[in-house]
Amino acid sequence: MITKITLSEFKKLASQIFTEEAKTLKENFLFDGDGSSDVKKAILFGFNFPPDFINVVWADSPALADHLNQKFEQILSKNDSSSAFFKFYLELDNDNQQMMDEYIKNR
Repeated sequence: MITKITLSEFKKLASQIFTEEAKTLKENFLFDGDGSSDVKKAILFGFNFPPDFINVVWADSPALADHLNQKFEQILSKNDSSSAFFKFYLELDNDNQQMMDEYIKNR
């Protein structure tokens, strides 16, 4: 069955659909109020990480922080600093990646 609608009804419907699509895109890419995304924050962090970020992220687990610092230093010795961060991140398990994500997101 085909339903006829007026042009103004079509425009209103299209506007609602595109508004919902834009909302979904915004949620999926985690855009902040200032228009930056968590993806952009992560990339910028990877190229500009503070030297003590591991100790800050894992402050509640000093033994784990020591282990991760050793792991990061090992990766850093074989790579340039920007690629080292991303390789380090990819070697973290899911729980530790989530901790890193939250730290970057809230910076």
